[in-house]
Amino acid sequence: MIYRRGQSMRVMVYAGRDPLTGKKKWVSRQVRGTGRAALKEAKQVEAQLLAEVAAGRHKDAQGVKVAELVDRWLEWRQAVKPMSPGTAANYRRCIELKIKPALGSLAVSRLDTATLDRFYAELRQRGSRCQHCYRRMRKGEQPMRPGEVFRLAFTGKERVHQTDCVQGIPMTASAIRDVHAVLSGALQQAVVWGWRSDNPARSATPPAQTKAEVAPPKARQAVRLIETATTEDPELGLFLMLAVMLGSRRGELCSLRWTDVDFDHGEVLIDSGVIYVPGRPLIDQDRTKNYTKRRVAVGPATLDLLRAHRVEQAKAALAAGVSLAPDAYLFGHQPDGSKPIRPDGVSHRFAKLAQRLGVRCRLHDLRHFTVTQLVAAGVDVRTVAGRAGHVDGGRTTLGTYAHFQHAQDRHAAELLEGLLHLPEARAGR
Repeated sequence: MIYRRGQSMRVMVYAGRDPLTGKKKWVSRQVRGTGRAALKEAKQVEAQLLAEVAAGRHKDAQGVKVAELVDRWLEWRQAVKPMSPGTAANYRRCIELKIKPALGSLAVSRLDTATLDRFYAELRQRGSRCQHCYRRMRKGEQPMRPGEVFRLAFTGKERVHQTDCVQGIPMTASAIRDVHAVLSGALQQAVVWGWRSDNPARSATPPAQTKAEVAPPKARQAVRLIETATTEDPELGLFLMLAVMLGSRRGELCSLRWTDVDFDHGEVLIDSGVIYVPGRPLIDQDRTKNYTKRRVAVGPATLDLLRAHRVEQAKAALAAGVSLAPDAYLFGHQPDGSKPIRPDGVSHRFAKLAQRLGVRCRLHDLRHFTVTQLVAAGVDVRTVAGRAGHVDGGRTTLGTYAHFQHAQDRHAAELLEGLLHLPEARAGR
């Protein structure tokens, strides 16, 4: 925009909005004079300012580093669209542990695709640490080298460190793609804010993410796990039984309250999830991963087990001198059921049990077990998807578990042969 101001021409170019206040920002210059020559010069200045804004070199973007960009982007992103605390914490880890150390001091305007590709290649080779070293790094301690002795966080047992986490170990494709998601989102917002004219992350090549193979336990293994847990650790046994019956995620099971159990209609309401973020108290969100609520039917035997568990909980509460609240958690650390158990704690207990029994299985694999068994048994895909909390009408269910439909496919072939009344082949013809 060019306009006359006294005895001069004022040139103003829109430079986007302030990321924090949302107010419009303008870059301006002044050209002396009001005649044709001044107007011609003003148009040249306007073209130059437009080019500077497009290149991210205008006044407000000068000196902006990648560290400031990703910090501002994450603050903006959390404000404009709901984000899981776990996702936010993961993005923050990517920023603090990966992006800032390598790219934080680089000017936003100088970051290009080649730099990003070199960064991803470096992460692929030595960008990660083992879980014990990450725990040390969160405390401000240094990672370990091979041969160093350390103690396990849960058991206190001594272990010898195997990897060279000082130099770094290969980072998974999935983790690198999380880093790429942060950089891509931040750089795209830099374009919107007028800090750059392009997003170099769009042309970058993060490693392809291979689809994880679904490997649920066999039926006899699942039964053995549940039976052993029920005998040795009744609370864990009930947790595993519900994991199979409901097909729920571990955070959803940890957040179950007695008010979610409808004993009259034989249903369990799943509408929330517990999230554990290192260094923070447990978070019980009033939503599931997919922002949906679902009621899952359960049989009379399951209801009987839940009633028995509630009686035992009430007895334990009375023995501790408190009462069990109506909305107490099914699985809680406090006698009154006021606080849920930690999802990672349940996973640790299950992992020890599975290792002792020689079963290669994660806690989440019980959810896979539920879906694969229902699909193989011929249960309608929409029903299976609704029970598992897949919100896309069954596309996720079919895409993830299609190779477990062999039994249904065999049944379909036999059904079609029966409809066509195919003649039997005669021997010797």
